[in-house]
Amino acid sequence: MDSAKKRARARGLSTLYAAVTKDNVISRRAVESAGFTAVVGRVTLLRVGKREWKRVLRPSGMVDVLA
Repeated sequence: MDSAKKRARARGLSTLYAAVTKDNVISRRAVESAGFTAVVGRVTLLRVGKREWKRVLRPSGMVDVLA
């Protein structure tokens, strides 16, 4: 996670997301210990051949800051 944060900052990004299912307790603990905040949202996944797109819908009013 630290490496991903450093790469994001180096590219001028201010937001980094990690999608984890609610029932995956171990992964949730890992991303939260890396400084992520858990929010309930919805991820829609579309796969066509070898291409994959994700759309993340978050609650309104979320502040984007890469700490």
